[in-house]
Amino acid sequence: MFFVVVLLACGERNIESKELKLEDYLESDTQDGEDTTTSSDTSSPDNEEHEYLDNDGDGWSDDDGDCDDSDPAINPGAEEEECNGIDNDCDDAIDEDWDGDEYEFGDDEPYNLGNLDEAKSFELEAYISTEDDVDRYVFYAEDGWFDHFRFGIYLTNIPADADYELNVAYLSQDGEEDSSLISSHSGGLGQNETIEFNGEFASDDTGWYTIEVYSHESSSCTDAYRLMVTMEW
Repeated sequence: MFFVVVLLACGERNIESKELKLEDYLESDTQDGEDTTTSSDTSSPDNEEHEYLDNDGDGWSDDDGDCDDSDPAINPGAEEEECNGIDNDCDDAIDEDWDGDEYEFGDDEPYNLGNLDEAKSFELEAYISTEDDVDRYVFYAEDGWFDHFRFGIYLTNIPADADYELNVAYLSQDGEEDSSLISSHSGGLGQNETIEFNGEFASDDTGWYTIEVYSHESSSCTDAYRLMVTMEW
């Protein structure tokens, strides 16, 4: 019995000795109030978090698709409703949602003006909002073999600091074949453009005609050009 008690007492002393050694180690690991343990914080200006900085504070970084991280008005979540010649929403298209022009910006499909014989004339105002803008229109005109077929297209009110070109092409009666007809480019700032088409005698020129208006120099969201198409006899 005495032998068992002695063993238990020795075991307790060994446990206390191990605890003291562990405490001594922990105390020796912190000296003079300095923590020498290894920190798991690896942040630095060169780590991956640095790449996601939002420099302009708009909630979007370069990695999020912000195409100008120095301007808070430009990011993938911005509206493209202002005509300013800037890609505000970083989708590689400029001013595409600006609704100040009824005939839309850079439309791939031309705006259908209708039947010129029924309407006798078309007149509208629109904008070349950027130098990449191309305004396209289409109208239908009927001719007969022995009719005197003639129409005029007039581009006026061009901004004084802009140089626009006017082009007309024939699409045939089924609207499939594209044959360039006439272009008008005076080559001067603020100069009007005119195209007058005369059909050939004993020839049927019935079909669809497309009009293109585009810029050689400058553009404007505030000064509209005027386009007029008239059937003439």
